[in-house]
Amino acid sequence: MKKYVLITLILALIGLSACETTPSEFTINESFVGKLSKTTKISELETIYSKDSIVTNDSIGLKNGSLTSSLLIYDKKGSRLLRLQPKGDSSQTVGSIRIYDSRYKTDKNIRIGSSFKDLKSTGTIDKILPALNSVSITIKGSSIFYSVDRNELPDVLKYDRAAIIEALQIPDNATISNIMIQW
Repeated sequence: MKKYVLITLILALIGLSACETTPSEFTINESFVGKLSKTTKISELETIYSKDSIVTNDSIGLKNGSLTSSLLIYDKKGSRLLRLQPKGDSSQTVGSIRIYDSRYKTDKNIRIGSSFKDLKSTGTIDKILPALNSVSITIKGSSIFYSVDRNELPDVLKYDRAAIIEALQIPDNATISNIMIQW
């Protein structure tokens, strides 16, 4: 009898360890974006994306981790996935990531193409920062930036680059056009 209890306990522990928070290939959260984490070194990118394409103008910097410019990641079908920018310090890690592919989603199911209403339901809007062609939105306590194209804003805000934009002024059906994270 003790043997069965011990075997059941071991199997349960193995099952729990397999359910550990390992992100999927397209997960976005504060610590991971797909296969990348806050501690991913630039020199590891060629191994991580060995089945995909990395486009950079500095292949030597990519290999030795001293990359100073951004690079693009394309999947094997040619779809643009990510733009990576190294940190500007000595850590030689990824500093910011721009997500292009709608398969990437947050744990609250927000992705490119999600509505502003969906985004608002995930937490409190912290900041809305106007840019030339879009507005960037952050959720309180998150380092993820979501963008909505200015074309989706009411006409009074669409062309006024100096306007202060409030969450109430963004239509619920406006879609997320861009997602970025900075570490």
